[in-house]
Amino acid sequence: MELKRTSLVLLVLCAAILTSTEGGIPNCCVKLSKNIPKHLLLQVSRYEIQTRYGACDMDAVIIHLKGKILCAHPKLKDLLRKIDQIKKAKKNGHKSKQGN
Repeated sequence: MELKRTSLVLLVLCAAILTSTEGGIPNCCVKLSKNIPKHLLLQVSRYEIQTRYGACDMDAVIIHLKGKILCAHPKLKDLLRKIDQIKKAKKNGHKSKQGN
């Protein structure tokens, strides 16, 4: 009887862990890339912010490139936001010129 109870508790704990990490084990950055060339930063398709307050142990910016993921220092977040703003401004400026 004790074995059944222990098994049930373990099963519930495993289910809780899996559901709390969005259906699986989280992919966390454990090492940060020190030097990311600017031409790669211009090719970023998207980025995410990893915080040490969630399932992961360190703050990082997860950079998604075509077929590649890089982990960078959180300070790069501001630069990536500026790059996004510039890209959006160019895209919107290009659209408004087409409409004229």
